[in-house]
Amino acid sequence: IRNLINIAIKERGTQALVADEAGCDGALLSKFLSGDGSMKLDVIERIVAMSGMRVMSEAHYQDLIAALRAVNRLWSAE
Repeated sequence: IRNLINIAIKERGTQALVADEAGCDGALLSKFLSGDGSMKLDVIERIVAMSGMRVMSEAHYQDLIAALRAVNRLWSAE
């Protein structure tokens, strides 16, 4: 997660801007990055999204894989 946060910081330019866009205090983000604090999952999800990634449950991921396999079978059958 720290690596994804660092990608978001690189994309946005500053740690303060990432914290502001994620809706958290800059000090909270700094503490989290240093291993001295925690953040709510919704804040982490917003920051991860800034890095170009998404967080999803295993069940949702498996549903997406199943749907892609079904579409692939349909295309292959034609």
